[in-house]
Amino acid sequence: MNSTQRGSVLASPEILIVEDHEGLREELQSWLGEEFPGSSISASPSGEEAWERIQQNGILLVLMDINLPGVDGLALTQQIKESHPEIGVIILTVYEDALYRLEASEVGADGFVLKKNMNRELIGEMKQVMKSRKGWDQEDR
Repeated sequence: MNSTQRGSVLASPEILIVEDHEGLREELQSWLGEEFPGSSISASPSGEEAWERIQQNGILLVLMDINLPGVDGLALTQQIKESHPEIGVIILTVYEDALYRLEASEVGADGFVLKKNMNRELIGEMKQVMKSRKGWDQEDR
């Protein structure tokens, strides 16, 4: 049985990348499309645009930059977790200061990956966060 046949599993779970740097956004979309071929990978350059997409439902995981134009990533993470606690959020950032990791945890982020380590750590972190999310069937990915 595939994911489109299961009532409790979305046909195409969506991963949303929130990143203001176009090159990295495109690189992540391409890479994650290969790693998670059964998922829809979308991207937003700003917190405001990301929030609009989240309101349309279907998002299961957000990869969130901290430094965004308009609403910053930590404030948006808190907003997401308050209104959509079922959505997983992983902070993906260049900021190495432990205070950012602490603040990310305090606003409800499910994970924290430094951009310099993303090639080694991101996929594992995403799989770990997604294990507990409804609508994500690891066997189909």
